[in-house]
Formats: sequence, structure tokens, C-alpha cells
Amino acid sequence: MIGRSFDQDRLIRHNLERFLEPSGPSLSTTEAIFGMAPLAPLATAFIVGIGLQALLHPSVYTALTAACVSSVLFFAARFLLSDRFSRLVICSLSVVCLFVAAGMLRYAAFAVPGPNHISRLVGQQSRLATIEGVIISPIHHDTRSGWAFARYFPTPPQSSFYLSVQTIETPNGPQDASGLIRVQVAELADHLERGDRVRLYCRLSTFTPVGNPGQFNMRAYMHRRGVRLGASVPAAEGVEIRDRGHKGAMTALQHMLQDYTAGALFEEADYPDHSATLAAALLLGQRGNLDAKTYAAFQRTGLAHFISLSGMHVGILAGSLWGLSRFLGLAKPLRALLCLVLLVGYGLVVPPRPPTVRALFLACFFLASVVINRRIRPLNTLALSAIVLLVIRPADVFSASWQLSFSTVLGILLLYDPINKRLLSWTVFKAVEHLPSHLLERKMTQAVLQGLFHVMRLLAVGLAAWLGGAGFLLYHFHSITPLAPLWTVLAMPLVVGILYAGYLRIALASLLPTLSLLCAVVMDALCCGLSATVSVFAQLRWSEILVGSVSIGVVVAGYLVLLAVRFLPRRLAVRGCIAAAILSAAMGLHQVRNSPDTLTMTCLSVGHGQAVCLSFPDKTRWMIDAGSISQKDPGARAILPYLRYRGMDSLDAVLLTHGDMDHLNGLPEVIATIPTTGVFANAGVFDKAQSASSASFLKQLLEQHGNPLRPIKELEAWPNDAEIRMLWPNAEAASNPTLSDNDKSQVLWLRYGGRTILLCGDIELYAQTMILQRYPTLRADVIVLPHHGSTTNLNTQFITAFEPKIVIASCAAGRVANAYAPPAGSGIEAFYTPVDGAVSVTIKADGTLSAVGYKSQKTVRLD
Repeated sequence: MIGRSFDQDRLIRHNLERFLEPSGPSLSTTEAIFGMAPLAPLATAFIVGIGLQALLHPSVYTALTAACVSSVLFFAARFLLSDRFSRLVICSLSVVCLFVAAGMLRYAAFAVPGPNHISRLVGQQSRLATIEGVIISPIHHDTRSGWAFARYFPTPPQSSFYLSVQTIETPNGPQDASGLIRVQVAELADHLERGDRVRLYCRLSTFTPVGNPGQFNMRAYMHRRGVRLGASVPAAEGVEIRDRGHKGAMTALQHMLQDYTAGALFEEADYPDHSATLAAALLLGQRGNLDAKTYAAFQRTGLAHFISLSGMHVGILAGSLWGLSRFLGLAKPLRALLCLVLLVGYGLVVPPRPPTVRALFLACFFLASVVINRRIRPLNTLALSAIVLLVIRPADVFSASWQLSFSTVLGILLLYDPINKRLLSWTVFKAVEHLPSHLLERKMTQAVLQGLFHVMRLLAVGLAAWLGGAGFLLYHFHSITPLAPLWTVLAMPLVVGILYAGYLRIALASLLPTLSLLCAVVMDALCCGLSATVSVFAQLRWSEILVGSVSIGVVVAGYLVLLAVRFLPRRLAVRGCIAAAILSAAMGLHQVRNSPDTLTMTCLSVGHGQAVCLSFPDKTRWMIDAGSISQKDPGARAILPYLRYRGMDSLDAVLLTHGDMDHLNGLPEVIATIPTTGVFANAGVFDKAQSASSASFLKQLLEQHGNPLRPIKELEAWPNDAEIRMLWPNAEAASNPTLSDNDKSQVLWLRYGGRTILLCGDIELYAQTMILQRYPTLRADVIVLPHHGSTTNLNTQFITAFEPKIVIASCAAGRVANAYAPPAGSGIEAFYTPVDGAVSVTIKADGTLSAVGYKSQKTVRLD
């Protein structure tokens, strides 16, 4: 069809294909589903079984009983029922139920550790341990940090790897153990290799629950990989090699291929760093060294799939190999076998991430079907790949990468054809319909229409993939990228050029080194062009729309609408009503969760530091401080994820209470990512910034960013419906050189709905005494305790005088014992961020106040 000219006959054929239903024998729904893609409902059932086991935790005997009953029903229907339709329905449902039970059993086997599992032997408490095992992963060396304040926290390069445990030392001697652990070495451990049998002198501990909404959940991520414990080794000497790993033939082949491809790509070529890292990400999936700004641009534009080694990369490689082998005159089965071997080799080189494994799995199944001369069904193959991968690692079904990988391909399979026909009707065939026949016969017109035809097909693929993955993208990353299909079309020529230049460089490195270097030059130029193009796309307003956290119900409703529009009859009114009803219900529920008449204050869990986010009813947004000295890079790791979770795409003001490191060192990352109207501070901070200090360094960074530090008196973004008073310091105290920086901290008091909140900064005894003298009648329902709740410089009368109902200490885990604890019977509820996680205080217009700890789920309500 692609090679034919565009004329009126082709227009008629297109309209017939679009509007007429395909002819054929009438099939029941069950026959259609199980006949066209029999593995699709089985894969769905297997996923449902995994979800039921993970969410409801039923007994294993429940799944075994369901499996037995399903088997009995299957055989009874198969051999006893004479009615064909009834037999088909009951057998089909029995097999589906059997796969649900299989999913439950597989997840139960994965989630429950065995009797000798190291997590059972160690328990939940952190402890010193000596263990032996085999390194089963490549050694990852972390040598880079994009944190602006990293200079104040010098950290040597570190190494990490996964260890398959074999023995653990006990008071009674070595004991056999099993399980995986993640090992973090505080120094560069370049003497280790994958496959080594090692002894560790380490501290074992469980992974802590995430403390803030939106923050990366390391514990859940590790549990999905079957890792329940982490081991920290203070020095490289703490890892002793007991036996060098004996590489098998496959491992040796893998290392040889990896060394060859890396050498062929990057040796004897003077690449700029950004070109080399981008080429490594696009060609080999090695995106760990990609700078944070470039990676963020790909994410913001929805083009992250370019650097994820998805089906596009495998498809281009497989298509190129197929075309080359066809040019060489090889028979189709031999072509498929050659491509299959080369794709397996490619799989040994690149990281085994879900999109790559899925794409290679599909491609290998397709090529194998060609070898044995069997017709392939893409949906069936996709379902089979899902079942196989989930049998290996069932918890992957809950990961964002797995969900996005399969949902985008499913979107292409289900939605590409109608979208493609619709786009062609609006563009190519609309032009054919209206252009005069003498113009249609011209070669230039045909060439333009042919080019537009291919562009529309590519755009249809992008739209179908985007629609398939948009729901999961919104659920996990709290945003949508509506222009991603368009950006995909525009960036695709550069990406394809990089891939071809890179593949040719690898292939020609040994045979024609001069031509290989020419490919390197082309690849470098294209990488620079792609990086610049994506950066421009990322600057456009509508490249990413930040929505915030949505419930899984909204995502399900969106997919139901998509399925209704795709599969229901073409009665637009019915489809429109169904879509509108489902979306209205979902968005209504979402609107209830984000009521506009509330004030929300969230004190984030950042260890020894402070970061408080204020969201006022009129959508004014303030950030009070943004720093920590016990957590690295608090801006990127805690504050920004929370802002995305809340859907905050801008800040009206950032207020610094004072100039200490633990209140400001996460701010540069926030300012660089979130549009911020201004950063404000009192005179004490400006005085400190005049000398060499963290405040002066921040002031320089803000000026370089074009958002200089400004005095609080210039603050204009005041909320309309909440009262805010700056209690301290006054002008005299702010300019007093004898006062400490802590005693010059900005103290805020705010009131909304008859409820009040006091934020104290790090004020000490002098400032506390002066505030009590100046405001003897002032009260506060909630107090964010001064100086992280430390009792060292705390006047307890300062707390009791305000008659609070709730106090919050933003401190490190090791400081909880020294933090303020309300007297027994005082009626004061205390929250501690290392224990309770981020504490969110919500005040409604009617005065109803609630405080919830994100980690502990501790809740206090004041009516």
C-alpha cells in the first residue's frame, strides 16, 4: 500500500476499510477473545492473582483450593458437557480462575522468605554481621553528584552491588543462609568483579519506609527485586575476596561483547562528555552518567523512552538487520535465524531493564515464528512475554517501568489502526479528495503525500503509545506530556540517525576504522542536535502538565473511557455519555480530595533540617526553608518529589528563616526546577551572607540563576484569606551583632478558619523570652518547635504559654530522644518527622483541623 500512488481509487478503499466491518462468520465474545489472543485473558488473570495476593494477603490454601476447584470444573465441562457453547464458556472461565490462583501462588512464594533466608536470621534490628556470598551483579561505581552544596559534604566515590548470600557467622559458627542483599561500600571497590565469592564485614539493616509523599520508595523497590536487607561496608578492605569467580562461557561472551561495543563506540574518538553519555544511553542503555539537566529534559518532554532501550531501538536494529540480510539474498528462515542470533547478542550487551527484555522477547518470538513458518499474533506474544517475565519476578507488575513498557505496546496494538485511519482521513485523503486530478498526477504531489503518509503513521504510533501509557505515567509521576507524540515525530530523525551511526561505528570499528571515525563524527553532531532540540522542547509550557497525585480510580476510569471509545459501536452519543459519566465521577472524587477551601501545611521529613510547604486556599504557595545536614541533596530527593506529588508547578515565595546550612542547602535544586517568584530573608541572613558561609554561597547561586535573594519587606505574594504575622525579629534584633544567627530566625504566626500555626525557626532562649513578653496573649494550635525540638535551648514555658494542641519536631532520628516531649496529661500531641514522616496539617474554613503523619499514619483531629 505504501508504494502505490494516491488517487480516488485509493481514497475509496481507505473509506471502505474505515467504515465497513470486516466480513466473516459471527463469533461469540468468548470465542473471539480466546480464538484471536487466547493468552491475553490468561495474562490478565495471572496479573489479577498477583494483585489479590499482594493486597489482600489470603492464605496459600485459598489459592490451592481455587486451583483445585478450577481444575475439577475444567475436566468436568470438558468431558461431561455436550453443549459446545456451555463447554467453551465453563472451560474458559475455569482456565482463567486457574491462572488467577497461579498468580496468587507465585506471588506468595516470592513474598514469603524461606526458613534460611537471611532476613529471618537477622530480624528487623540493625546489627553487625560477617557474611559470605557471591556477587551476582556488575559493580556500580558512584563518582558523581549534581547537588549544588555537595562541596560542603565531601563524599568519596562509592561502590554498590548485589550479593547472593551463602553463609552468615553466628556464635555457634557459620550457618547456611540464602537470599539477596544490596551492599554499599563507602569507598571505591574496584578490586571486585561479578562472580567473585566474597566475605563482608558489614552492618545489616532493613530498608526504612519512605518518609515523604512522592519520594522514591527504596524499600518497595528493593522488595520488588527480592532484596530485604542492605549491607553497609565502611571501607573497601571490608570486602575480602575468597575465590575469584570462574566465568562460564555465556558470562565470558557477555563481557567480551560489552568490552568490544564500549571500545568500538568511544575509543579513538574525542567526544564531548554530553555527547558520549547521550550516545551511551541511546545505544547501550547506560544512562547512569547522563547529566541531571538532560535527563530531566527527556522526562519533561515525554521522550524518556528514547534513552530507555525500548521496542523502538530493538525494532530499528531488527529491521536494519532484516533489510541487510534481505539485500544479501538470504532466504527468509535464514534471515530470521541470523537476526535472532544478533538480537540475543545485543541483549547480552545492554542492561536487562523491563522495556528492553520485553522488546527482545517479542522480537525473538516473532523471528522464531518465521524460522518455523508459523503465523505470529502480536497480542498473544505480548501476553506470553508478560506471563514469562512475571513468573520470574512477579512483583515487577507493580513497578512503573513494567507497567509503562507493556501498556504502551498494548496501546499500539489496540489503538494504532483506528488512530492511523483517522489521521490519514484528516490529512492525506482529505487532500486527495479536494485536489484536482492533474495535480494529483504530479510526482511532486505524490512525493509530498507519501511523506505526509509516513509522518501520520509515525504520529499514530506515538499517539497510541502515549494513550496506552498516559494513565500509568500520571499515577506514578503525577504529570502528563500531551505533546510527546509530536515531539517524538520531530526528534525521530535525529534519534534514528544516532542509532544508525552508532551501529555502523560498532560494525566497522575493526574492518574500516577510518569510516568508523566518520560515523563517530556524525553521531557526535546528531547527539548535540538532539540534546539541543529536547532542551528547546522542554522549555515550552505545555510539554508537561503537572497534575499531582491521583487515585488509582482515576487511572482506571481513564482506561475504561479509552476502551469504551475503542470497542463500543460507533454511536457517538452513547460513547460520549459513557465517557463523560465515568470521567465526571472520577474527577469529582479527585476534586473532593483537593478541596479549594483548605489551608495545608506540610513539614517534610528531611532529617536534621527543615522544609515546610504552605498551600493557602487562594492557591498561594510558600516554602519555608529547604535544607538538611543529615540527608544528602534534600531538594532533589525530598522537596521536589513532594511538590510534584501535590501538583505544585510554581512557588509564590520561598522564605528563609535564617542562614544556617540545614535550612537552605536544598534550595538551589528547587529554584532550578520549579518557577519561583522570589526568595526572601530577613536582615540577619543578609548580614551572614556578607562573609564566607553557606548563606553567601546560596546568595551567589541565586544571583547566577537570575532570582536574587530579597528582603522580606519586598514580599508581595500574600494570601488573601489567611492572616500572617511576622513576630520576630524586629529591626533592632535583626541588626544586633551580639545575637546569634539562631536568635535572629524569622518567626511566623498564621491564622485561618479560627485556627493558628506558629513556625519558630531556630530561635533560642533570648528570642523565646522576648516573644513571650511582646505577645503574652497570643495562642497557637500547632507549633513547629524551635531548633528542631531540641531541649538544650528551649524554654518549656514558651511552649505551654501558646497552649498548643499539636507540636512538630523536624529532626534527625538520633535527636528524637533529646527532643521536646509534652508532659503527661497536657493534652498536647507530638509528631516527630523521623518517626511519623512528613506531617501534614490541614485546616478547613469551618475550623476543622487534622494532622497526619505520612509514615506512621498517626492522626489527630480538632473539631
